[in-house]
Amino acid sequence: MGLILLVTFGDDLVGRPVSVFGLGAAELNTIGGLLLMLPFLLFSAVSGQVADKVAKHRMMRSVKLAEVVLMVGAAGALIVASLGAPELAGAGLLALIFLLGTQSAVFGPIKYSILPQLLPKPGELVAGNALVETGTYLAVLLGGITATVLMVGPRDVGLPPEIGLYTLAGGVVGFALIGWWAARMNPAVPAEQPDLQVRWDPIRTTVDVARVVTARRDLLLAVLANSWFWGLAACLLALTPSWSANTLGADEWTATGINAVFSIGIGVGSLLCAQLSRGRIELGLVSLGASGLLVFLVDLGVGGAPWTPPAADAARLGLLDVLSRPAAWRLVMDLVLLAASGGIFMVPLYSYLLDRGAEGERARLIGALNVMTAVFMVGALAVVFGLLAAGLSERSIFLVLGLVQAAITALCIVALPVPTMRFVAEGLIRVFYRPRFANLDRIPAEGPALLICNHVSYIDFVVLMAAVRRRHRFVIWHAFVDIPAFGFLARNYHVIPINSDPKDRRTIVKAFKEISETLRQGELVILFPEGALPYEQGLQPFMRGLDLILKRDPVPVVPMALNGLWGSPYSRKGGRAFKSVRGPKRRIWLTVGEPVPPSDATRERLEEEVRALWTSMPDRP
Repeated sequence: MGLILLVTFGDDLVGRPVSVFGLGAAELNTIGGLLLMLPFLLFSAVSGQVADKVAKHRMMRSVKLAEVVLMVGAAGALIVASLGAPELAGAGLLALIFLLGTQSAVFGPIKYSILPQLLPKPGELVAGNALVETGTYLAVLLGGITATVLMVGPRDVGLPPEIGLYTLAGGVVGFALIGWWAARMNPAVPAEQPDLQVRWDPIRTTVDVARVVTARRDLLLAVLANSWFWGLAACLLALTPSWSANTLGADEWTATGINAVFSIGIGVGSLLCAQLSRGRIELGLVSLGASGLLVFLVDLGVGGAPWTPPAADAARLGLLDVLSRPAAWRLVMDLVLLAASGGIFMVPLYSYLLDRGAEGERARLIGALNVMTAVFMVGALAVVFGLLAAGLSERSIFLVLGLVQAAITALCIVALPVPTMRFVAEGLIRVFYRPRFANLDRIPAEGPALLICNHVSYIDFVVLMAAVRRRHRFVIWHAFVDIPAFGFLARNYHVIPINSDPKDRRTIVKAFKEISETLRQGELVILFPEGALPYEQGLQPFMRGLDLILKRDPVPVVPMALNGLWGSPYSRKGGRAFKSVRGPKRRIWLTVGEPVPPSDATRERLEEEVRALWTSMPDRP
């Protein structure tokens, strides 16, 4: 941040414009980002191997000690700038940025792969990732604010501007020492794969870890999506200082405030993601985050020039001057919500990678992620550099990035149809109803099971989608799949269509085959054994197909009961559905019973279990 301030506001800090190798502020900020990311491309794969081989807490301490040494060098470069050679100091700081990128490339695999060792309990990993991301961006926020205070503060209180370079020099060393102390406080953990043979060839090692990721489609998609976000974030952080100065006509405090807003937003989004996930890895949040990135990135480009900036010889706008303009608050909200969407987008992806990565290979997986992230960031920054050189404004580049994000959002929804629809279903149910889900922990956490429930309304399956977070498939009446809009969603949710007409033997045989295959793959199947919606309140007799399913695949059966939807517009009370109208926020219940073992799972027994659950609710309509 000190380098950014030095080259962006050189007139105010050292009395003359500052350029390094003939490059101005916007270009130099982009080059600095490239130098910071290049080591991730070169060294992440090797550092991932080392992190899997040695005890991560020891490696963390060594890496943070190296940071202290690098910051002593940075302090020396800042002092050189104060002595009248800011161009030489800028060149030295660029070299140190590359070395700091190397230090970060080594540290990254440790920071994330140590989390499963420190947080082994179910539900802790998502929250841990959210806290790490929040802490990371609070550090970015504090780094930007502190750099501005230390570098610009002395000038603003009447001291010579070059004093700020000395205070910043002391600050970078001080924070590096604090980081080293914090690393020494980290709990000790054992090495996960001490016998691993480390290959020091960065190119061959990078190819090897790339093969590990590309061998699994789910990991590859998670890595690519995460890498795109970091490429987008790198572009935004590179563009906002010059956008603030050129488009808004703002001073250095405003530039710092913009970075602060962006950092706070990502932290808020990360913590919000932990709340929305409720202790589970919720991939539906990825589509939500991607959609938010699209909407607010485009709006930032559309509204990115809300006023005419001051003339070149006029004073720049201060932070309070900018915030006093009503149009500025639209930009502030765009930045906050854009960053929050990024946090929501990113945390589930990191958690998924750590959860699905094999023990002893997580650091290498994060190393592969860092390699791909570096490729995206370097490529994105190179494109931004080219667009700036071609004369495009920062605002125009925001819109270009928005077009790319539109494609990414569509890909996320297509790649994650089931998690996306399940998350949307939960949101709709919680917005329009007051659901109460009882004993969801009785649904097996793994292994095959048949979930059965009474049938009350046309939205029963939406309620169950919201409640059952494990991967599952519904058995539904075949005619629904032929409805154009609903059928498209049903097919992408991988429902199993079935027909009760014995003349349509082909559909029936196919349905039973898919049910059997799904159960044998260790997944859940949800069905409504009554077979049709009731015209009167109460349970209808269960269909004999339930016995046929269990005879072919004897699995545990989990009985469930819905209460509260009878009489809603989606039930057949009064003769047909979509006729009666009730007020909003209707209370509904889903009660889960104890699993019935296969040996006791007869059609009569299961009907009694569901009836008992249904009649046990005192407030049922």
